[in-house]
Amino acid sequence: MNSGPPKPSPFDGADRGLPREGRLRRRVDFDRVMQNGRKVVHPALVVWVQPSPAGVDRPRLGLAVSRKVGNAPIRNRVKRVLRAAFGVLSERRPEPLDVVVVARPGSAPLDRDTALRALIDVLDRAARPRPPRKTRAS
Repeated sequence: MNSGPPKPSPFDGADRGLPREGRLRRRVDFDRVMQNGRKVVHPALVVWVQPSPAGVDRPRLGLAVSRKVGNAPIRNRVKRVLRAAFGVLSERRPEPLDVVVVARPGSAPLDRDTALRALIDVLDRAARPRPPRKTRAS
């Protein structure tokens, strides 16, 4: 029996998914970003950011969510939340960047607002110039 209209999902209208052009899918792309990109660590995420190669005109996202984060429904929820947050963020910041996000066990974001704040924080930190490294005096 149906007990009324379905409850609205917190993802209604927010998780439109990313089109194929908006994803990093090949290992070569992940490796390129992780080797050459800027790494930024956040309590919930580890993120590598690099400008997209020539010919790519939109931001692209690659996700890695290990089994340490949780069982399959938890991992899928984390990925869905991160994709939704990245979709909102890519509308606000359309510059072509390749972004690889690794969710950290125990602190992966489970709601879109938390994920959006984390991604904004990480991308802002990645855009700042790096401070010069301190060298030891010999």
